[in-house]
Amino acid sequence: MNKMTIYIASHKPYWAPKHPTYKLLHVGAANSAVSMPGLRDDSGDSLSCKNKNYCEITGLYWVWKNDNDSDIVGLCHYRRYLGFQYPFIRFVRKLTANKDCESYLEKIVDPSNIEQYLKNCDIMLPVPGKWKRNIEELYCFEHIPEDWETMKEVVKHLYPEYSDTMAQVFSRRWFYPCNMFVMRKSMFNDYMSWLYSILSEVEQRIIISSDPYQARVFGFMAERLFNLYIIHNKFKVKEFPMVFIDEQRSEFKCSFKNAKYLIRDLKNAFQ
Repeated sequence: MNKMTIYIASHKPYWAPKHPTYKLLHVGAANSAVSMPGLRDDSGDSLSCKNKNYCEITGLYWVWKNDNDSDIVGLCHYRRYLGFQYPFIRFVRKLTANKDCESYLEKIVDPSNIEQYLKNCDIMLPVPGKWKRNIEELYCFEHIPEDWETMKEVVKHLYPEYSDTMAQVFSRRWFYPCNMFVMRKSMFNDYMSWLYSILSEVEQRIIISSDPYQARVFGFMAERLFNLYIIHNKFKVKEFPMVFIDEQRSEFKCSFKNAKYLIRDLKNAFQ
């Protein structure tokens, strides 16, 4: 049986599924004063000290360099999970995330059927988000256009075979968000080698903004590059709804592509 690990990228204590497949990973641990249980991304071969620029990619780098045991790996966030049991929840708008609902959350994110899904797909991803602007326009609107152009130049230099795909992908108005996935470790290793070769070169060429939001440049770039890698390699994708836990209002909600139904009582879905 394959060993499977889904890492939960987190920077503070929070609710987490009890299923043993999930493992907390403290990202940015090198510069954090927060004490958390679980794994840290500042041990072994690490980029933890660059978390303010690489975001959850410091966690992915740690998994790439230090997890030599898992056959299947995934990444989610402390407030964002893939709803692997989506047939039971066509569309959930809101539900108070108190102790009475934690058991339903556990069922929604239960990863026990992942190996079965991976027999018929290469990678498991959240349902893509859609925007009024295309990927390139959106990045340049929200971030620094010169950084984007540098990133494209690096891709063309290191991987010229990606040039045509890049023009196609970056003109789309949808993409898979948040660097979330489940895939085989061998495929993940190939992806990380490709991704980090690009980001490390871009890092040498740009001046990182002093603005804390824009300083997260490599996390933002990775989100777009991930889509380029998937589409260029023609991977077969299985999409899942993203479960989002709202820490501000102690609620969670789950969106699903082309949803036509609203389940007002999630409890009924499991009866």
